[in-house]
Amino acid sequence: MQQHRQVVLWAVFSSLALAIITSVAIKYLWQFLFAASVYPLVHQVQLVAFFVTYVVASPVLYGMFFMSLCLSRKNKELFQLANLDPLTGIYNRRALADRFARLARKARRNNMQGMLMVIDVDKFKSINDEYGHEIGDKVLIHLADNLRQFKAGENCFARLGGEEFAFANFGGTESEAFEFAEKIRKQIENSPVHLGRMTINYTVSIGYASVAENDTINTALRNADAALYSAKRTGRNRTIRYITEASTIAPNDNDLFQVEEKRSFSHALSNN
Repeated sequence: MQQHRQVVLWAVFSSLALAIITSVAIKYLWQFLFAASVYPLVHQVQLVAFFVTYVVASPVLYGMFFMSLCLSRKNKELFQLANLDPLTGIYNRRALADRFARLARKARRNNMQGMLMVIDVDKFKSINDEYGHEIGDKVLIHLADNLRQFKAGENCFARLGGEEFAFANFGGTESEAFEFAEKIRKQIENSPVHLGRMTINYTVSIGYASVAENDTINTALRNADAALYSAKRTGRNRTIRYITEASTIAPNDNDLFQVEEKRSFSHALSNN
C-alpha cells in the first residue's frame, strides 16, 4: 500500500512538472510563430496545453511507474529465491560461491589473505529430538543473526544446508583468522536462545582453512570440512585450522589443535 501511494505521488508530480514545462514551451513557440495580434491568445493556449498534457501524461506515467514497481518486486523475489536461504534469510550455497569468487579475485589483486570457515551446530539432532524441529529452526535463525553481527569489510556468510554454515573472510593474518573464528564461536557459546521461559544453550564447532591463490570455493570448503570433522571428533565446541600433513604448527596457547587432534585430522584427510 505504501509503495502504491508513492507511485501515485510520482505520477502526479511528474505529470505536473511535464505539464508546466509543456505550457511554457508552448508560450514561447506561440510567440515565435505568430504575430503580435494573436499574442493575447497565448494564455488560453497555455492553459489548454497544461490541462491536456496533465490529463494525458498522468495515466501514462502512472502505468510506467507501476510497471517499474512490479518489475522491481519480481526481480527482488527472483533474487531471493535464487540466492537466499528461506529459513534464515542469509545467502545460500550458490550465492556464497559467487560472492566468494569475487572476493577471492579482489584479494589476489590486493595481495590479501583469505580464510573460509565451516560452522556446525553441536548435537543439533539432540536439540530437534528434545524440543522439536520448530525450536531447532529457531536455533538456526539465532545462529544466523549472530553471524550478521560479524558482517563487515571483505567477508560473506551463508547457510550451506541443515545446521552447517560457512563464513568467508579476506584480509588479515593467520593468527587474526583464528581469533576471528574464536570470536564467533565464543559469541555463540555465550548467547543462548531465549524462547519465553525456555532457554536453550548450544555451541558450535568450527573448522577453517586458509584460501590459497587458486583455491575454488569447493576446495576451500573441502579443506575447512576436514578441519571441522577433526573438531567434532575431538570434543566439539572448538576451532581447528586446516593443515596438510607436511605442515607444522607453531606453539600457541590459544591454538586448540593438539597432537591427538592432528592424528584425528590426518584420519579425516585419508577418508576424503
